[in-house]
Amino acid sequence: MENGITESKEFAILTNEIYKIWSGMTAKEYKEYKGLRKESLRDNTDNILNF
Repeated sequence: MENGITESKEFAILTNEIYKIWSGMTAKEYKEYKGLRKESLRDNTDNILNF
């Protein structure tokens, strides 16, 4: 990848950091907050956060 991330674990860490910055929650916490089980967070995230 162009950003230097080569392992899925590195991608997960980066994703969690991004989620923490804009939502204050990890990806797992945000998924639980939205009530999602197998659905994609990306497909179920609003453009404007509704906290």
